[in-house]
Amino acid sequence: LIMNKQLLLLASVFISGGLFAQTVIFEDDFESYTAGMGVAEQSDTWTTWTGAAGEDADISTDFANSGSNSFKIESGSNDVILPVGPFTSGKYDVKFMMYMPQGNGGYFNALHAWEEDNTAYEWAVDVFFSSTGAITWTAEGAAGGGASFDPATWFEVQVTADMDSDVGTLYINGESVASWQWSINNGSGAAGMNQLRAFDFYGTVPAGSGPVTYYIDDVQVIETTTVAVAEASKNVAGFYPNPANSELTIRYDFDQPTSITIFNLSGQKVVDFTARSQAGN
Repeated sequence: LIMNKQLLLLASVFISGGLFAQTVIFEDDFESYTAGMGVAEQSDTWTTWTGAAGEDADISTDFANSGSNSFKIESGSNDVILPVGPFTSGKYDVKFMMYMPQGNGGYFNALHAWEEDNTAYEWAVDVFFSSTGAITWTAEGAAGGGASFDPATWFEVQVTADMDSDVGTLYINGESVASWQWSINNGSGAAGMNQLRAFDFYGTVPAGSGPVTYYIDDVQVIETTTVAVAEASKNVAGFYPNPANSELTIRYDFDQPTSITIFNLSGQKVVDFTARSQAGN
């Protein structure tokens, strides 16, 4: 790693590296399903809101983000559930690809509590996609908005539920668009359960928004855990020249993104940054 900075009388370098492991605990691209039949009908994981007839969504070949299959939600009774956990600690990303034909909208929600045979439901967030490309949501008892999507284009949706920090985050195409206290009941704003239980894909849209048709593909549930933290000083990480006037080379032995902070002889922080180059440079 080579830096071009004005570094006078360099005293020390502090390096710390935190390694985060991501484990895919569930994924489905629907390629093993038969088109024209229900997704819950063919799955040991997916189910429907109550199990009633007509709630299942058909596997479709109309559009797909990968392969040839996705599942299709339409206006009316389609109400498909992905049970998750229940998890009461840890950090989880739920990702999926979404597609709405021109002039159509869609919807999903995440739940703290859900059971097919119990009506004691509790929602974490509702997310609405209008037929005009606007994205709105309800979290912590308040409505939000300002994000958008391109109709007739596949885009990525991600909800991160961090129960340890009690934070929920909504991402669209990798960009954070909303954040809220995860455990708060989305509709009332009252204290709720700090738990991740299910995702619900339902055939509804914001009032006056037009028809509902949307497709879901390439679903993943990912667990993120911190597995290691390492620290080093100038005794185990080489740097030269010292002192440095304009250019400093640092050699370090970590193979993960690493935070580096440089101090001068007066103890003042000169610069800090995250290094992502190959180990040993």
